[in-house]
Amino acid sequence: MPVASQVFFQPGNCLNIKKPFATTCWECFQKCPHGAINEIKKIDPNKCTDCGVCMAVCPSDGFVDRAMDEIKRHMFDADPVVLSCPAARPGGCEISCIGMFDRDAWSALMLLSDRKEVNILTGDCAVCEDVKACSHSVGTLKALLEHWTSPNNIKIKIAPWDGQTTIRPDEPASLDTAAADPPTPSSNIPADPPTIGELREQNKLRDKLKAMLPVLAEETYNIPRSRRWLLDALALAPGHKIPFQALKINEQCTSCGICAHVCPQGALTHNKDNGVERIVYQPSLCVHCQRCLKVCGPKAVAMEDMALDERYIKGKILLRKIIPRLCVSCGRQIFHNLEPGLCIGCAREDPELKGILY
Repeated sequence: MPVASQVFFQPGNCLNIKKPFATTCWECFQKCPHGAINEIKKIDPNKCTDCGVCMAVCPSDGFVDRAMDEIKRHMFDADPVVLSCPAARPGGCEISCIGMFDRDAWSALMLLSDRKEVNILTGDCAVCEDVKACSHSVGTLKALLEHWTSPNNIKIKIAPWDGQTTIRPDEPASLDTAAADPPTPSSNIPADPPTIGELREQNKLRDKLKAMLPVLAEETYNIPRSRRWLLDALALAPGHKIPFQALKINEQCTSCGICAHVCPQGALTHNKDNGVERIVYQPSLCVHCQRCLKVCGPKAVAMEDMALDERYIKGKILLRKIIPRLCVSCGRQIFHNLEPGLCIGCAREDPELKGILY
């Protein structure tokens, strides 16, 4: 009988369910390297290796590792931090695979590495069945480092496990994460290395410890766990600015409010008060699903890396303040920047405007 996966689906967090949209998100289904996720997001335990790539590509914690809270406790409480994959020699806190790390998780680790030593122990990723998940996560780290201004102190160390030896954090060779390439094969591993499943089976002690950990229950929430890691790490570094993908709105905005309406997270709100309309943004709630970019008719919404500190990421940002544009004929609000300033109804009365306003 197959063992339940370490990663599980939380339907209430899936954006498709939380707030249906014209374009369905299939990131988890499409990116799973083992075909372990079907169209209804059910995980096949016979195919799933717990590589975590479904977690890394899902913007809203639709998929979560059962040990997320334990991993966070180790990250913030342990010194040094040692995170090891199942194919690495035992050390610190076991993670399913570095493939589980998204941009927020890497950002949190980067911030913590300014305060203490952070080590990530891996097996030989080049021969691992989860190499695609590893490569995806390392690619995310590489993209982040292109915008990160402070020194990178994370040490990724290649430490394949033979099933017997334990490890000290300073023992294996380091991989420079500034290069951000997946670990390459090492010369001291067996020619026929055990699979991750076999290593997990051999590691009886860690299996017993895992069984003692509290198991996450299905929840629905707006701030993903890796985002919470980032927010908590920022709280330890007041005033420290990090590259954070945030929204901006230009003068082409017509204040139609559709962007706020389609946001599944409530990260955008459209307020009206005394004849003035405002678009307010909460970065901490934004999971970068980009629905707002897709629906914006005048293409006024964009997302880019900005240097933000805790105050801005946790706060509310006024993106746009606008006095609504009214039809010069009937006085109803219009949502375009073209001339003449007529609503569609009034424009239809003039055949010469066909193809321009309607």
